[in-house]
Order: sequence, then C-alpha cells, then structure tokens
Amino acid sequence: MNLATPKNQTAEVLFFLLKEEQINFSYIYAMTGILNLSARLSNLRLDYGLNIPCQEIETKNKFGRKISYGTWKLIDKEQGRIIYSKINR
Repeated sequence: MNLATPKNQTAEVLFFLLKEEQINFSYIYAMTGILNLSARLSNLRLDYGLNIPCQEIETKNKFGRKISYGTWKLIDKEQGRIIYSKINR
C-alpha cells in the first residue's frame, strides 16, 4: 500500500489503522508520540464516519492483577484510504 506521509495527527492515526491489522495506545505513542489517541479516533468516527470499533483485551500485569486495554481496528480499509487522501492534504 502506497500512502503519502501523514501531515497531521488524525492522518497519522488513520495511516497506522490502514497499515496495521489493529492498533493500541502504546503502539501509537511509541510510533508517533500522540498522547490523546481517543480524541483522534473520535475525530475519525464523528467527522468522517469511519467504523473503528474497540476490542477490550484482558490480561494480567506483572503483579498478577487483572487489567484490560483497548485495541482498535479499521473495518473498511477502502473507505479509510479515500478519507486519508482527503484529510492528508
């Protein structure tokens, strides 16, 4: 997939949703430095109508306590590519 380099945070998040099967906060933070992933996902959902559901993953932390975190996945990647070209101008 050939995509232009992202020019803003919303485009960066969409770029990784298109590129990867799923994303999570720590991956996006490590790759981009974006702290407010939920706001960027909200922009993509509300402003552009993209279907980006959250799947809750449950695991245990190093102390043996149950924790959960979210992962997000872009359902329609073709629609995502069209939106990406619009927001990355």
